[in-house]
Amino acid sequence: MQRFDDIDWRHYRDEMFQSELKSEREHRGNRPEDYTAAFGNSAPLSAKYFVIKFFGQALESTNMRPSDILHCRPSSLIAKGLVYQWPEYALEAFAGFDWDTFNKLDYDLCGIVFNDEVTA
Repeated sequence: MQRFDDIDWRHYRDEMFQSELKSEREHRGNRPEDYTAAFGNSAPLSAKYFVIKFFGQALESTNMRPSDILHCRPSSLIAKGLVYQWPEYALEAFAGFDWDTFNKLDYDLCGIVFNDEVTA
C-alpha cells in the first residue's frame, strides 16, 4: 500500500489511516466503559482493518450511487477513487493478499474477531 503514498502530492494511505483512527477513537470514546480491553485490539489495529476492508470492497466494485455518499466514510471514498484511478497499483499492492482469510474477520464491539465469534 505504500505505492498510494507516492502517486501525487497527497498521502492517501496515511490520510485513510488517520481518518479511520479518528473515527475509531471517537467510537470508543462514546462509552469507554463498554470497550475497555473488550477484545484487546488497539484503535490503530482496528483502523488498519477498515482501511484494508475498504480497499477490498473497492477492488470488488468501484460503482457507486449518489446516495452511497450519504452514509460512506471518507476512507471508503478514497479507496474507491484510488482503485478507479490507478487499478494497476491497487492490484499490485494487494497481489498475493489472502482475501479468503481476511474476509473471515469482522468487527464487533471495538474489536476484530472471526465471523463465528460475533456477538448476537
